[in-house]
Amino acid sequence: MDGEQREEQPQNSHRDPAAHLLEHRFKPGVSGNPKGRPPGREFNELVREFLDDDTINGKLIPGSRTKGMLLIEAIFKEALKGRLPHARFLIDRGYGPVAERREISGPEGGAIPVAFEVLEVTIAKIYPEGAET
Repeated sequence: MDGEQREEQPQNSHRDPAAHLLEHRFKPGVSGNPKGRPPGREFNELVREFLDDDTINGKLIPGSRTKGMLLIEAIFKEALKGRLPHARFLIDRGYGPVAERREISGPEGGAIPVAFEVLEVTIAKIYPEGAET
């Protein structure tokens, strides 16, 4: 191709398309963020502070309530209207999510068959008779 020589590659070989990125991979035992998290407040701290506030636009919320309480009341009202996601949110937060259980069984609900022959053949290949273990 116009005087360029291409390196011949065997027909079945594949060149790693990301080989040029190898030098940029994380090195074992070296932090990817050596300076750590930048100073500042955590997002969850800001949210808690916002929800614990008892004022809106500088005015005290009536009934000694907080923004968090108003939010819960709004979600509760929607749940009472039959909105399942709102009800599920309240139940999951109040009582914890329901554990999902699954039963795994073999044919016709019986035990799961295990092929010990395959295991025995594999072990025999790894530890042939007479070999020290």
